[in-house]
Amino acid sequence: MVASSKTVISEPPRQILYETLFVLVLTLVLALLTPLTGIAVLLPIVYLFGEARLRHRSWAELGFKPREFLQALRANWQWILLVGVVLQIVVPVGAQLFYPAFLEHVRDRVPLLGSLQLLGIVGALLVSTLIEELSFRALFQERLSWFVGTPTAVLLVALLFGLMHISTGTSFVVALDVGFVILDGVLYGVIFARGKNLFAAWIAHFLADVIGVLFLLFWA
Repeated sequence: MVASSKTVISEPPRQILYETLFVLVLTLVLALLTPLTGIAVLLPIVYLFGEARLRHRSWAELGFKPREFLQALRANWQWILLVGVVLQIVVPVGAQLFYPAFLEHVRDRVPLLGSLQLLGIVGALLVSTLIEELSFRALFQERLSWFVGTPTAVLLVALLFGLMHISTGTSFVVALDVGFVILDGVLYGVIFARGKNLFAAWIAHFLADVIGVLFLLFWA
């Protein structure tokens, strides 16, 4: 990758749209309809970095802007606080009071809770949230925004993000769970869109998952 932050597209933009949609649909199919979840997780990452190398994109174009991280935090701290702390406390507290079956469903779809110690869970979340932000925000949201605009891209990718978290359960509980994941996805998308800084979206996502897991483990 070159140091310049100027986007260099050597093929017609429509070609990039087709590529992005192909990777998006294939990722969704592999994740939901086959046991190849590992490939589904890695496929967008392989494409993102492979495409960046072929088209000579800079690290900054992929959202890696460490020098702007503090600026991004200052610009987005309200959004980060909302999705990373407030929602992760309000939702489980509300569910515990009014609909405990929802919490049981979330516990069942988070395999980390029963397989790792706390430190291992935090480490796994650090990696998994980075992978998800690279896939959903740096790749899918950013590329789709070139063709449909940022608001539509944020909503479409948040919907995809929610679908990727579908697990077995009663229809209402599954819909409620996916709905909250979509809401989180919209807020991560907003944070990324406000400066295109991957680290800001990543810290929000990581904080949200850590606080959510801590509540599932020690409170609810």
